[in-house]
Amino acid sequence: MLKRNIAVAGIVVLMAGCSNTSALEAKVDQLTNKVDNLSNQVSALEKKVDANASAINDAKMMAKDAQMAAKEANAKVDNMVSTYKK
Repeated sequence: MLKRNIAVAGIVVLMAGCSNTSALEAKVDQLTNKVDNLSNQVSALEKKVDANASAINDAKMMAKDAQMAAKEANAKVDNMVSTYKK
């Protein structure tokens, strides 16, 4: 009788351990999927940051070009005004 009770208790413990393992695997799989999704989101955000950095550099270059054009236009206007004053 004692051997039978020990055997039954052992089987119950093993079954409980197996059931927890599958539940644990399911949770690990779920967490793995979440990590994968977050990794994909981070990659997408990094691409957007790179694109924005490129756009910012382009905007800076355009602003410098516009500033130079404005300086040249002001210099021409100043030259025209100085010739009319003489």
